[in-house]
Amino acid sequence: MEKIMQILGENFNWYEEDNEFFIEHPKWSLVGMGETLQDAHGDLIEEIKITKEHFCEIPDEELSEEAKRMKEWLAQLRIEF
Repeated sequence: MEKIMQILGENFNWYEEDNEFFIEHPKWSLVGMGETLQDAHGDLIEEIKITKEHFCEIPDEELSEEAKRMKEWLAQLRIEF
């Protein structure tokens, strides 16, 4: 059964499967996984950092409306690389 948690102002689904935790965004390709929920959260934050670094370089004309929304969310985050 999936549960919802808010991370950096967005809702993410989380669940446990085969003794591993997963946290994923319902629309965006952002997923963290780990042996504990805390590990999965840390992995997700690293994934967000990497995505922000590369995704924000893509011109808006090449993005769907949902991808533009994700880009705006990423751009406002204050995450250190």
